[in-house]
Amino acid sequence: MHGPDDALAAGLTAYNWGKRQANWAMTDWQRWYANGTHRMPLRILWADIESPGAHGWSTTNTAANRDVFNGFYDTVVAANEGLEPGVYSTNVQWSAIMSGHGSLLNTWEWTAQTSRASSPSPCPTSFSGGGISAVFFGGQTASSAKAAIWQWSLGNADYDQIDSNKNLPD
Repeated sequence: MHGPDDALAAGLTAYNWGKRQANWAMTDWQRWYANGTHRMPLRILWADIESPGAHGWSTTNTAANRDVFNGFYDTVVAANEGLEPGVYSTNVQWSAIMSGHGSLLNTWEWTAQTSRASSPSPCPTSFSGGGISAVFFGGQTASSAKAAIWQWSLGNADYDQIDSNKNLPD
């Protein structure tokens, strides 16, 4: 996703910019996934929210940043397409972009931790254990109902662990 600074260039409010991006994403979903060409393991439409100060994400107007996400979220839910909204981010980036407006307790999360350069060795059996835990954001923890995926890096590769013990939309 792109933040509210790009909404101004498009002549939209931050909320409507989020709605526009949700509509684009749902159109892409229908074109690529719903027709059976590709298979997605989950029916979650992920908003990739990263890079404070880049991609239109303000580092000062965090309320407008949240309005963009709210427009995305509300549009996905209202479309009634069988998709649920989710966010891919890191705790550090989410906190900087949404400072003071970051609660996501009812939203699916896919967290990334680039700080895990050499551990855990693929593949952990849970989001926590052995002194290593996934760090989620928006007020969620590894045990939260909507904490869905944990990504970490090992060398030049990324690994994703889906928590199949959760009631995931598929």
